[in-house]
Amino acid sequence: MNAQIGQLPSISVVIPTYRRPDLVKKCIESLVGQDYPRERYEVIVVEDGSQEAQSVVESLQAPDRRLRYLNVPHGGAAAAYEAGLRLASCDLVAFIDDDAIAPPTWLHQIASILEQGRPQGVIGTGGHISGEYPLDNFEASVSPTGELRWTGFGLFSSPPRDVDHLPGCNMAFWRDALLEIGGFDNQFSKTISWRHETDVCLRLRRRGYRLTYDPTLVVLHRGARWSNLLERIDPAVVWSMIRDDTYFRAKNFGFPGAMGAMKSSLRGIPQRLLHGATTISLAFVHLLAWIPGAVKGLAARRQAKDDVRNQ
Repeated sequence: MNAQIGQLPSISVVIPTYRRPDLVKKCIESLVGQDYPRERYEVIVVEDGSQEAQSVVESLQAPDRRLRYLNVPHGGAAAAYEAGLRLASCDLVAFIDDDAIAPPTWLHQIASILEQGRPQGVIGTGGHISGEYPLDNFEASVSPTGELRWTGFGLFSSPPRDVDHLPGCNMAFWRDALLEIGGFDNQFSKTISWRHETDVCLRLRRRGYRLTYDPTLVVLHRGARWSNLLERIDPAVVWSMIRDDTYFRAKNFGFPGAMGAMKSSLRGIPQRLLHGATTISLAFVHLLAWIPGAVKGLAARRQAKDDVRNQ
């Protein structure tokens, strides 16, 4: 083994997944294609009680790839994170969502940030979660019915800085530090596991460790859960989010935290009522606004054709 390669920290990448075989396939492909030495990292796919990812992993396995699969009983994202951490065997552990794609330099950036930062107490890093998830082809076109198709967006940047918590879809830690605090709390809900990443970050911060956010450390994220409006209004999802937020606050901040969660929930009730009423009223606005738009647009089209004939 090359001496320089041997000095690089080894990295375990954990991908929790649940019923997203097409998306997790793209995620895995982005990871096995990293420019990091293949003998210095492994990819662990943790399937949270569903069955679709195993065949995907098997189709991508090869002798020169350290691609592992673990199926656990459905326990939510927090339990899947914890299972992946316990199976990991490398110096660093990175976490990425199954609906995300890592650029080829992702692991090199993680290793560089955490190796340079460890002497100063930096044991965790994360970065920008970009909504510019690539489709199969770039599109900037108009359909025969006038539908706009556009897949290009921009990014933002800012200097690296110390933070109290990191984005769960794009974060990495020295594994020994995570094990020191007991890993992830699997008491968060099965439906969504809201705030479990923030919980582990706060526990690390309370040990005196530093976390750094670097906006150049980017993953591309589909945001599959929130792209479906029904997910946003699913009572089970709303219940889990409020329950987990309350659990997180009470656990980490005691009674003031629990009261803070209650106030936050109460503040959310008028907003939800307003959003509901607004959504209903906008449904009528959509229908009524179509009429003058169609009448005027068709009249303008007829006038344009008449002008062409009269020329």
